[in-house]
Amino acid sequence: MTAGGPQLERGHTRIANELLEQLAKHLTISGCQMGVMLMVIRFSYGYGRKHADFTLAELGRLLGMDRSNTRRAVMALQGKNMLAVTPRHGHKRQRFQIRKDWRRWV
Repeated sequence: MTAGGPQLERGHTRIANELLEQLAKHLTISGCQMGVMLMVIRFSYGYGRKHADFTLAELGRLLGMDRSNTRRAVMALQGKNMLAVTPRHGHKRQRFQIRKDWRRWV
């Protein structure tokens, strides 16, 4: 933690309230899934982008989870149509993107 605690001036993530509210409603079962969604939001919207690129191992390290739990959470989110994960040809990292149309979430 930095001196003086968290400050917006040191960085913040802009997210639509509607999307944040729907995340809270849809992710009531798994903390791992919520962690994945929040980390993808942090590294996409937090940098003014629509996507974030990770390997499962990198994402797991950021979350303090092992690769198998990270993989299960990602697959569950894909199954709920909440997260799109696209392989990148010639790269180890995959592209993670939040599906913003929450009405299609399962």
